[in-house]
Amino acid sequence: MGFWLLGPVLGSLVVSVVAAYTLPVLRTWQSQYEVCGVIGLLTFLVSLLWLRELSPRLRDQVMVTERDRVLVEARARGLDVTEALRHPWRQMARMRIVLPAFGFAVAFLMYSTLVGFGTVFFTTVFGFRLADANGVAVWGWVFDAVLYVALGVLSDRFRVRKPTVEARHEAEVAGQLAELRRERTRSA
Repeated sequence: MGFWLLGPVLGSLVVSVVAAYTLPVLRTWQSQYEVCGVIGLLTFLVSLLWLRELSPRLRDQVMVTERDRVLVEARARGLDVTEALRHPWRQMARMRIVLPAFGFAVAFLMYSTLVGFGTVFFTTVFGFRLADANGVAVWGWVFDAVLYVALGVLSDRFRVRKPTVEARHEAEVAGQLAELRRERTRSA
């Protein structure tokens, strides 16, 4: 479970680290566009030189859609597919499905808000310099990445999801508040 969440968090971590180290040297926020352009060109060159097409034999193994996989598995178990697909909304509109989906949507909203406005918030409300605000974000993203992997391992070990999701949200809030207090006292 933890590895599914790492993509966005590690992307935010990389952006915050790059900004924290390059802003004191390059001095303007506009320079970050130049840094992104250079990294984008390097990524393009690496992809151009070393990215290859899958072999036809390997490509043939890939299922077309998730629905195909579900249908193949249902038929293999001897389920009546037409009966299973008769009332799809009624099957999905259960609290055990809707509430976790709502929780993940709210968590993603909080994540998106922090990505989009975290640096602005720290610079305008708390008076941090731009590089220091990104430094706070770096610690937050590192904390999130370690937390996601640790709770994912625990979740897989004990085969439960909901308690670890709740613990993750509580630990994220506590970690962000602790880091904010530490940075605030350091910069004061």
